[in-house]
Amino acid sequence: MDGISPEVFEVVLTFLYSNTLTQTDGNMLEVLIASDRYLLGELKLLTEDVLLRAVNADNARTLYDAAVDVSANRLIAKCKKMLGKTAKRTKKKSKKKTPNNTSRKEKSELVSSN
Repeated sequence: MDGISPEVFEVVLTFLYSNTLTQTDGNMLEVLIASDRYLLGELKLLTEDVLLRAVNADNARTLYDAAVDVSANRLIAKCKKMLGKTAKRTKKKSKKKTPNNTSRKEKSELVSSN
């Protein structure tokens, strides 16, 4: 199979013979892509299940991009939700008061009124 690592090939081959997903560290995204490429729908669903449990703020963007490429809709939704939470946290941090307890908005209003 072109374009996949020997480790991923082994996961795919094991699945084809035993109908079980063997997880190895860090290659589930590659397994998802391979399962989509080779039209292995059941393996794709199982791999997506594993990745759904692994979504966090650090990997959500990477997983989202890959999920869009392979039309993994449940993973897309979970990543969107995580990315939304991350954006809200970032927005809240940017609205914090400045050291003298005047918000940025209040400061800009003070400057524009002078």
